[in-house]
Amino acid sequence: MLEQFENLENFEAAFGKELEDAPKGEVVIRIIEGGNEYMKVGDTKCGYTPGIKVGYHVWIQSPNSSYMTSEVQSIDFEAETFTCVQSTYHFHFVKK
Repeated sequence: MLEQFENLENFEAAFGKELEDAPKGEVVIRIIEGGNEYMKVGDTKCGYTPGIKVGYHVWIQSPNSSYMTSEVQSIDFEAETFTCVQSTYHFHFVKK
C-alpha cells in the first residue's frame, strides 16, 4: 500500500485534507531511538513535510531524496519528539 506514495504529490493527494491542521514546512528530524534499514540512531533527514500528525506517516521531501516514517503514534510538541511504531524522532521546524 505504501508504494502508492512514491512522491510528495501522491502523499499530499491522499492525506492533504487530513493534514491541514498539522504543523508543516521545512523540518529536520533525527532518530533518537529505534531505527530501520534507512535510518540509524543519530541519522537526520531534512526537507519539507506536509504535516506531522498522530495516525499519519511523516513524509520528508528534499531536492535529492525523500523519506517516510511509519505512522505516528504520539507527539510531544514541547519536547519536539514523535514516536512511530518502532522509532522515536526529534524534530525541529526551520524558521525562515
